[in-house]
Amino acid sequence: MIRIKVLGIAASPRKGNTEILVREALSAAKSIGDVDVEFISLHGKKINPCIDCRLCERNKSLCVQKDDMQKIYPKIIEADGIIIGSPVYFHTISAQLKALMDRTTCLFKSEYDPSFPIKLDFTKKVGGAIAVGYSRHGGTEHAIQTIINYFLSIHMVVVSGYTPYVYIGGAAWQVVDELDAVKRDEISIKAAREVGKRVAETAKLLKLGLEIINKK
Repeated sequence: MIRIKVLGIAASPRKGNTEILVREALSAAKSIGDVDVEFISLHGKKINPCIDCRLCERNKSLCVQKDDMQKIYPKIIEADGIIIGSPVYFHTISAQLKALMDRTTCLFKSEYDPSFPIKLDFTKKVGGAIAVGYSRHGGTEHAIQTIINYFLSIHMVVVSGYTPYVYIGGAAWQVVDELDAVKRDEISIKAAREVGKRVAETAKLLKLGLEIINKK
């Protein structure tokens, strides 16, 4: 039996459409079976930007800034799959998500410094992206691509999206300025669920394959 854990991150400063879609993705991931899921909202979280102080390198530790990232690091470390959802701000991701991304630099310093005690192999993790824009073509693909570029930069495996509208991730249309507007967009829900399903399936296949290889 291959059991995995999928982490969903809703990177919106509000509790609403992004959260709805990430939770839909996690629900689909869980439906695969033998999948534990966990949800994190950046709503109300304090995540300072990276200030390039390099203290994580010198101290050989997690980031020295004491904020809510300290609680998020262990969840990223434990996850086999990570689904990130963001609202679209000026054709890209939210400031909250960019801060989170930059602050994870301490998690892969061991790639460059073998003596670094935090050894995390992101090549064994799978990522999927979701974005919510105000209109159907209001920048969702750009935001999704930013998330995918982040995954690729840290060497994660990336899954594709829901092909009728966006090939690279789960794109959603907010339709109107309401916090649950995506519920009216059936394509958005299907897209989010497809991303969640693919992340879970790919993570299980990857973990199974690695177990078989390691037994040889």
